[in-house]
Amino acid sequence: MAEYHPVLKSVLDSWRSAGPQGDVNIPGIVSHLATYHDLEITAVAVRDQATHNGLFVEMAYRGVIGSEAPLHVDVVAAARGARLPCRNGWTFTKFIHSVRGGSDSIIANVMASVMGPESLISRIVVSPSPALSAPIAAAMGGESLINIIADYLMGSGIPCPAMFEEARQHFPAGVDLSFIDSPNFRAQMLTWAISGTPYLPKALGNIKIFRSFIMLVDDNDTIYLGGQPHSLLP
Repeated sequence: MAEYHPVLKSVLDSWRSAGPQGDVNIPGIVSHLATYHDLEITAVAVRDQATHNGLFVEMAYRGVIGSEAPLHVDVVAAARGARLPCRNGWTFTKFIHSVRGGSDSIIANVMASVMGPESLISRIVVSPSPALSAPIAAAMGGESLINIIADYLMGSGIPCPAMFEEARQHFPAGVDLSFIDSPNFRAQMLTWAISGTPYLPKALGNIKIFRSFIMLVDDNDTIYLGGQPHSLLP
């Protein structure tokens, strides 16, 4: 859920944390209920534990699967088709159970590609002007801009914990910072910022989809934080 539906995970976390007596009039929850359930937030203001738990499950189901019930004729037909045996008795269900990592691994490899540093670097095309390339190379001992970006993406963790604490409040709730030490975190965040999702559809194959324009600005440039100057670097 954290990798494929981070925004939904944030909504579900907020719902679970609120509990049956808590205030759920939170923008993410309000938007989710209106989009997937056609409900006003006032409709769920009063609820007991059973109702709260039931809505949690339904929110997760509709956010990932859709509004059709599990016993809808199309869902049932798809499930039966997945269980049809081959001549030797082999089924798709057995295939899933035999793959290392199970269904999560199947989804990651068939439906989408979770971005890691190597796969992202191969898709980035950086074409800085000569006026920008020369000063960067001179300042970085001959390193090119793409090499600087690659070195950053290959790293992990928080380079400067003190300054990160100052910046933490500006991260959206959907960004799960508990994964910040994972080797794929930086690549997934850049992918998310560019494409709107932390993963890329597998169907895109090896197409060079990233032709990113990277603008280098001063640390207190007004391009940050909606036009408000804000320095986080020395």
